[in-house]
Amino acid sequence: MRGESGKALTWGDSLADWETRLLVGRQRETDAFRAFLRGGNDLGGLRMLNVTGAAGMGKTRLLAAWRTVAEAEGARWLRADAGEHAVADDWLRQLLRALEAALPEDAARRGLAEARSVGTEALMERALALLAKLCEEDARAAAVLLAIDSYEAGGALDRWLRDTMLPRLPARLLVVSASRQPIRLFAREPGWGRLLGTLTLRNLSEGDVRLFAQRLGLSGERGERLWLASRGHPLTMALAAESTLRHGEADPPAGAAELLERAVQEWMAELPDEETREGLMNAALMRSFQRESLSAAMGRQIGWFAFERLTGSWAAERASCGWTIQPQLKEALRALYKRTTPLQYEEARVRAAAYVLEVLRERGSGGEGAAGRSGEAMSELLYYAEHPILRAHYHAGESSTYRWVDLEERLLPLAAAYLERRREGAAAQAVACADPASGGVFRYALSAEQSVLRLAGIGAEELRDPRAVRKLLLTETGEATGLAIIWPISPATESLLRGSPFTAAYMKSRTSGDLEELYNGRSAFIRTIDVAELADDGLRHASFRMLLDCLYAYTTIAASPPPLAFYTDSHRSVGFEKVADARHGAYGAEHGLADVYELRLAGEEFVRYASRMIGLPAERVAVSRAEAAAAEPANGPFALPAPQEPLTERERQVALLLAEGRTLAEIAGSVFVSVVTVKKHVGAIYRKYGVSNRAQFMGVLLQRT
Repeated sequence: MRGESGKALTWGDSLADWETRLLVGRQRETDAFRAFLRGGNDLGGLRMLNVTGAAGMGKTRLLAAWRTVAEAEGARWLRADAGEHAVADDWLRQLLRALEAALPEDAARRGLAEARSVGTEALMERALALLAKLCEEDARAAAVLLAIDSYEAGGALDRWLRDTMLPRLPARLLVVSASRQPIRLFAREPGWGRLLGTLTLRNLSEGDVRLFAQRLGLSGERGERLWLASRGHPLTMALAAESTLRHGEADPPAGAAELLERAVQEWMAELPDEETREGLMNAALMRSFQRESLSAAMGRQIGWFAFERLTGSWAAERASCGWTIQPQLKEALRALYKRTTPLQYEEARVRAAAYVLEVLRERGSGGEGAAGRSGEAMSELLYYAEHPILRAHYHAGESSTYRWVDLEERLLPLAAAYLERRREGAAAQAVACADPASGGVFRYALSAEQSVLRLAGIGAEELRDPRAVRKLLLTETGEATGLAIIWPISPATESLLRGSPFTAAYMKSRTSGDLEELYNGRSAFIRTIDVAELADDGLRHASFRMLLDCLYAYTTIAASPPPLAFYTDSHRSVGFEKVADARHGAYGAEHGLADVYELRLAGEEFVRYASRMIGLPAERVAVSRAEAAAAEPANGPFALPAPQEPLTERERQVALLLAEGRTLAEIAGSVFVSVVTVKKHVGAIYRKYGVSNRAQFMGVLLQRT
């Protein structure tokens, strides 16, 4: 067989063709590389392009694809990886071997032979001379590129390259590198900021995964399962596809899971010590973590150095409340942890969940009520929920870029246009979401008419009513793609709520005592939370987050979604319970009667709710973050006398440790909190005992015991 040029085809040609066909979703990065390559003669432009991303994101494959692109455009390609040659001498010898292959004459070969036994300086001078020779002699080449994979493994090699080697490279030479973390630029190196460009790899889209599956001959439902199994993570996608081709399914008992587990074990081996590895396993149980919360999950204090090594590794990413583990790695680590040490896994999960619940309890006991339940803390709590549909919602599109904004006057035309577009363009929708823990896949189908039921009865009057909390969901480009309207339950809205066919049944079902309680608390009725396309993971997650936002803001929340399985399952998964005798037919007789659901979160009801959702007895909270500290009081030298105001459980623990003469730092280490937090507890203890310092506190204890 011969190609278009008449040259006989080889196995390598077939391999390259498959590699090109199976590289999906990286057009943006490849276009950026082409622009970098074509701008190589511009001395004021970029000289180095760094592609970065977590493990398994396909950096090495992308470099291989770029080599094909570069050679097709007439460029020369050299490769000297840092991973296996992190010492300057070894890396230079690898570069010289690449030059030996690139230069046909014997000069490079002689140079390599002569340089084998000399030092770094001589090796570098020889490599620079040959690079200059290659750039000069091959003037027809579009550029000469040096590729460095596994750049992060170089460590000190990075410093040597930037300080010594790279500044002396020929002007025509360009460098492309791949690393798990972006190359750090220091403030004293502003010049490097002009020469170095960075491309960060993200997960592939659903369309990319389906295209990959199609090119492998996996279409229809198997392509969908491939997406649900991988969520666009390239390595997971490739392993699941291999397993699918072998077994005929995307998630068999063996195959992809075993291969991914082996990859996880290799990733774990890269961490420097056992404490850091233990920290990583426990961090994978958590939505996000800080040193205090991670120590609680581990059941002991993690050392500062181990925590710094963990958060500075490729596995960890910054989150809004600390750090989180890279999503696909997190799921693989959780599965490995649960399979290999199930009892230890469950204990760690319980400790982590109880930590969050105790934080919320303490805030509530401090009089903060609903305001004390921060959005992040509530999200952390429900991350440990046992309901598979709730877990599936959390798994979908958590990093989406959609944002909810207040529906201000200037945005009303945008909201009106959204309503019109949704109703005129109504189309059938199919939703599929997967629970990563159980492997369950949940499917829902909505007809065109059903897809807009959430907007039933919503018009210009509802959009403008200042009594309602009105939110608009926007894309990155500012296009409206979702709408939420929440009605506060108060005397000011009573006539409205009694007059609306969607809320009247609920109001009628409440007694006068119920209504008084609703009016005195922070209560609301969710009129609608609608997004344009439920099949879009990001939009679906955005609607789910708005539902959770109501849990953050109110102590009682009611809702009456359309009587369709997707909506009712979603509300039940979050803990809503059906209200008796409150059904209505406002969505139309053809759709049947709709139920009203309610969720009460005031005071101890919140503790019961949280305990029910995460499968944790409320009494377990008392020993969640410091089991040893909580167990000590029974054997301690002091029995605490009654204070003027009741102590919280945490304050009682701190008070007993104070009584034992512990320093603030020792107390912080015992109960897994910061010294600043201990000081706040100590201040509260002193206030409740009517004292102002430790000496007075100890005096009170001695007098009363």
